[in-house]
Amino acid sequence: EPAILDGYGPIPPSMARDLIANGAESFHRVLIDPRDGAPLEIGRKNYRLTPAMRHWLRLRDAKCTFPGCNNNTLDNDADHIHPWHHGGTT
Repeated sequence: EPAILDGYGPIPPSMARDLIANGAESFHRVLIDPRDGAPLEIGRKNYRLTPAMRHWLRLRDAKCTFPGCNNNTLDNDADHIHPWHHGGTT
């Protein structure tokens, strides 16, 4: 997949890898919904889910995925499998 260079536009993956290898100051991976561009994963920038992310989780999982949880709905908290304060992403 191409990367987006802020202020420039799409760049090839090889160029993005070179930037990272040569000490680019910041790099953020953002997973987006190809239908409408809504963010589905935002790394560690924010702790709380966006409405689009919560909707995507409902469609993807339909129930709680936490090990040992038998809740058949997503009415419980959508939370982090790896705790956010221990480096988990949103």
